[in-house]
Amino acid sequence: MIFGCFRPVGRLPVAALVLAMLLTGSLPALAQEKDFEPEEPSFAFIANSPYTQQKNSLQLTSANNFTRHLQPGVKRNEFSSMFNAEWGFTDRLQGDLSFGYGHVRETGSGLTPETNSGVVDMVLGLRYRFLEEKRWPVTLTMGPQLIIPTGNTDKGMGNGQPGFAWDVSLGKEWNRYFFHFVSVNYSLTPSVSDPTPGSGKRFTLNNLAWGVTLGFRPLKKDTATGGYQDLHLLLEGGGTWEQEAVEGNRTGRKRDFATVFVSPGIRYGYQTAGKFLMEAGVAVPIGLNRETPDWGVIFRLQIEFPPIGSKKSRPAA
Repeated sequence: MIFGCFRPVGRLPVAALVLAMLLTGSLPALAQEKDFEPEEPSFAFIANSPYTQQKNSLQLTSANNFTRHLQPGVKRNEFSSMFNAEWGFTDRLQGDLSFGYGHVRETGSGLTPETNSGVVDMVLGLRYRFLEEKRWPVTLTMGPQLIIPTGNTDKGMGNGQPGFAWDVSLGKEWNRYFFHFVSVNYSLTPSVSDPTPGSGKRFTLNNLAWGVTLGFRPLKKDTATGGYQDLHLLLEGGGTWEQEAVEGNRTGRKRDFATVFVSPGIRYGYQTAGKFLMEAGVAVPIGLNRETPDWGVIFRLQIEFPPIGSKKSRPAA
């Protein structure tokens, strides 16, 4: 899932993100290994994996995010807890459900502490795997999403109107050690109310989120019970271009802003002989411009169940 819901001030040089992109872009120079068993990794903190669930298999994910925002005289802490469920209708068609909770607290010298919390907007989606690496150089997955306005607009947890989105993700396993993802998500929310009191103006808001993941698998070890355990090191980068409706004197306006960040992370996975997979990891996103967090922490837990009614399944990761 792309990390893009925090807006504090970041002060690190953009060169760090450029380095991450260069590292990802250098992957084609690596000799692709032909004699390895693809694992189709689906665990990342920023970018979305293009590898869909197997038919009749379920994956559950919990991601807890915290950021610290420090500005002159103001401190802003944000916390969100997001839950995601993925179900494979076929090996190539997957359904997604995402929902969660957000909490924001602002304090500062001479300011009255302000706290807002509540559920955020829910997202329903479908994704279809159009290309597979068995026949093509990359795996390509895309599909539509419906944004359901379950969030409280007064508390800043949503826009109060249904929205629509299109998600695209691309990836490749280069060999038993390296893999990468690239994902882009565009969303549109029409008829958003002007927050200015007495104004009947409406806005159409556009949002774009992107992420890049470079994964390195330094360790994979078989267990005595027939399963395996492995370790992934992740270097990710990403950002957003967003619009929001802001209050004015008589009528409001749309405000555009962008976020950019880099995020190193680590993930541990354990799969049983019965193909039950458990994964856990932590990442530290670091803001690179003034609209992005100073820093944050993401804790992610992911569980994948073997396909129902199937004794044989592809490797999962």
